[in-house]
Amino acid sequence: MEDVYKIKKGLVVALMVDTALLAVLLAVSFFKGNSPVEKVVLSVILVPLLLVTVESNCRKVTVSEKGLSIRKLFRKREFLWGDITDVGAVILRNRVYLVLTTTKGFHIISNAYDDFPALLRGIVSHVEAERVEEQVKALVERPVTKVSDVVSAWAGAVVLLVVIYIRVFL
Repeated sequence: MEDVYKIKKGLVVALMVDTALLAVLLAVSFFKGNSPVEKVVLSVILVPLLLVTVESNCRKVTVSEKGLSIRKLFRKREFLWGDITDVGAVILRNRVYLVLTTTKGFHIISNAYDDFPALLRGIVSHVEAERVEEQVKALVERPVTKVSDVVSAWAGAVVLLVVIYIRVFL
């Protein structure tokens, strides 16, 4: 049995909306004949936002009985449960970074994944107890949730809508 975890849909959809609205704003700036500096700035913002959106949509963590698979844009890492030498966590406010140290290096999984507590439980249940730090065990008992990234992305969409309205109609 495999459990597949992807980045929260609310965040991915919000990023897609932000990217589309920024592209519309860039198109408006070309048709309205705005300054070249504005066009360059919007283009410079659009490219990394597009990459983040595509990357967020492609990220996937798969937990199976054999091991763990982490898929990102153009990269895929797979390792067996025995390859994991340490499971740690870094907590910054409501952002949690699960740090998996393996024989092949270390890998970071953030709590931006949907059902992160289940993902955490799945990893902890497959790794030997002495390889899991106490902080991680505490997170299984009391998971940290974060919604501010989704709220921020939607707030960005609202701001972009207001700017587009101002550019087009005022």
